[in-house]
Order: sequence, then C-alpha cells, then structure tokens
Amino acid sequence: IQSFVERDAILPQYFDTPYWLEPDESAAKPYLLLRQALERSGRVAIAKVVIRVREHLAALLPQDGALLLNTLRFHDEVVPGEAHRPAARGAKSAAPSSRELTMALKLVDEMTDTWHPEAFHD
Repeated sequence: IQSFVERDAILPQYFDTPYWLEPDESAAKPYLLLRQALERSGRVAIAKVVIRVREHLAALLPQDGALLLNTLRFHDEVVPGEAHRPAARGAKSAAPSSRELTMALKLVDEMTDTWHPEAFHD
C-alpha cells in the first residue's frame, strides 16, 4: 500500500479491472481490519501489485463486506477529456437551445430508473 485517498478522488476513467480479494486463514484478521478501516474512513488504499509478471497500480475498496482490488490505469494511459469536448472541435454553433434542453431533461426524467445490472445481458 502506497497511500490512502478519498473514495471519490479517483475518476472513473482510471479504473480498469476488478478482482475480489479473499484472505487465507492466517490473514483473516488483518484483512478485516483493513476493510473496516477503509469503510469507516471513506477512503481507498492505493497499492502496487504484481499480477502474473506485470506490476499494476491498484485501488483497494471495501465492497459488500469484502475487499475489491481494482487495477488502475496510469496517468499517461488516460486520454484527457479536453481533446474530446465539442467546443474544442469548433462545434460552438451546435449549442442546444433552451427548449431543446428542456425537452432533453424531460426525456431523462421520464427514463430515469434504478440501476439493476442483472437486467442487462450480453
């Protein structure tokens, strides 16, 4: 573990692959201690781990009574969002009118639901 950060400090584009962690019998107490400390503090642990032969940056998060290790992309692997903004591509004339935005917000409100990942299938 390199450090601890606020859970919301890691932007979604940095997350890569999740892995559930399970302790062996001799590591149950430290595992539970770390999980509870992360839960109560609202923080995640930033760590370096080796998976197969490659070192990864990772975040350890308490989740559903267990620890979730989520590998992270390094900063230089994340493409900055500024390059993809419509204004950066000269699309200033494509700005929606207030009526169009009102209509879009109504559509979003009408289609708002709770997240049920089990409802989606590949």
